[in-house]
Amino acid sequence: MTGFGVFGAVYAVAAAGCVVSLLFGVVTQALALPAHSNALVLAVYALGVTLPLVGVTLLAGVGIDSWRSLGTHSRRVQQVAAVVMIVAGGGQIYLAVFELGVL
Repeated sequence: MTGFGVFGAVYAVAAAGCVVSLLFGVVTQALALPAHSNALVLAVYALGVTLPLVGVTLLAGVGIDSWRSLGTHSRRVQQVAAVVMIVAGGGQIYLAVFELGVL
């Protein structure tokens, strides 16, 4: 569990460079509004940032649990995934050669 905490902290520091300009813009615009609107804008921004992250985290947890519950079927799932990737690659080659005339 400590590893996830460290990962989260490092991710937060790395992502700060991407979102700090947007955060400053939202805060600056919110400060120009009346106090109750200011709080509402900041709350909506906070929800807009946190809900997708929480959703992805929960889905990742469900995915890990589902993968573990597959148990003996994991080899078959890997084989099916390999076939899907091969078919997708073949489809891309077909499109590139015959539809787009790359070669």
